[in-house]
Amino acid sequence: MKKKTPAKKTPKTPDSAEITGDAPSRADGDGERHEPEAVDGTEMAEAVEIDPVVDEEQESRGETPVQETVPVEIALALEERARTAETRLAEFGAAFQKYKDEHQAIRARMERDQESRVQETLSRTFLEILGALDNLDRSLEHAEDGPLAEGVGLVHKQFMDILRAEGLERLDLVGKPFDPTKAEAVFASPVDDPEDANKVLEEFRPGYRLGDKVIRPAQVRVGRLV
Repeated sequence: MKKKTPAKKTPKTPDSAEITGDAPSRADGDGERHEPEAVDGTEMAEAVEIDPVVDEEQESRGETPVQETVPVEIALALEERARTAETRLAEFGAAFQKYKDEHQAIRARMERDQESRVQETLSRTFLEILGALDNLDRSLEHAEDGPLAEGVGLVHKQFMDILRAEGLERLDLVGKPFDPTKAEAVFASPVDDPEDANKVLEEFRPGYRLGDKVIRPAQVRVGRLV
């Protein structure tokens, strides 16, 4: 018996729709076939072009960078987010600068207050010491020359050296124009010379200042032109 040779299957040839990749036509109720309608480019979502990303390798090969597009809605949303972020950053910067200025102002005020309290404490302490110095001055004026007067003079000098080291300074007013912020005029003596008018002629009690502040004004006699 002869063996039957199987028939060769003829490969199915794809139709034009399959080759071209076009969508197949559809039939309506009457059996007629209709081609798919072309999509109008204006019905697609609008898009905007963005700057191409420059690739150094592409430039070296002389290739043109691919230019991408982003939908308008997304581009507008990104732009709005960028503006919002910039505004928030400016607000944060202004708030931080305000906090920094307030912190520096508070710190400066605290330093001034602390310095003022220290000066007031020193002033009260020095005023008590100045009373003792006045007594030493009077003792020196009435003391006779001798070991006692010399010893009192050394103690007075030591006191003054210590106080000067702490910023206390004795006012030098005799022979200078009278300044009511530094001295009290307890006496006024008539003078004939106009140059002596309103000048400090004599000092009864010395004045002192601590830094730029007069903590005790001097008591003086002032010339008055007649």
